Amino acid sequence: MSADPQPQVEKTADRLRDEFLVTLRELDRRRHRAMDVRGLMRDNRRVLIAVGAGLAAVIIVIAGTTVALSRSRRARLPSRRMQGLRRAWEDPDRLASLADDRPRPLGILISLLKLAVVAAGSQLIRRTVQRALPEGS
Repeated sequence: MSADPQPQVEKTADRLRDEFLVTLRELDRRRHRAMDVRGLMRDNRRVLIAVGAGLAAVIIVIAGTTVALSRSRRARLPSRRMQGLRRAWEDPDRLASLADDRPRPLGILISLLKLAVVAAGSQLIRRTVQRALPEGS
């Protein structure tokens, strides 16, 4: 009786060992693929281009806004100096103005740009996470 189950146990052990080795090889292959930066960049070229274009657009918008703000400030400087002189003449104790430094439409534009950047960034992150997760998660 003991001679008959022994070959079956050995066959089962060999089969389990082979399946385990196949699993280890697959895990090793996936590890190499996950650490292959060039391969990941090649596989995700469209995402990288989209992220680069988005980053370039954000930089251009920030630079343009900065230039527009500096030109707007320079254009308003003489009138602001006259207002300051009038305030100093009328009420010497209150020299500082209470108004915001930038014009209202520019403040609204900057707020809308910030909102658009946050919305686009959150959509990009959501899509990236959904693509990274396996199907059915």
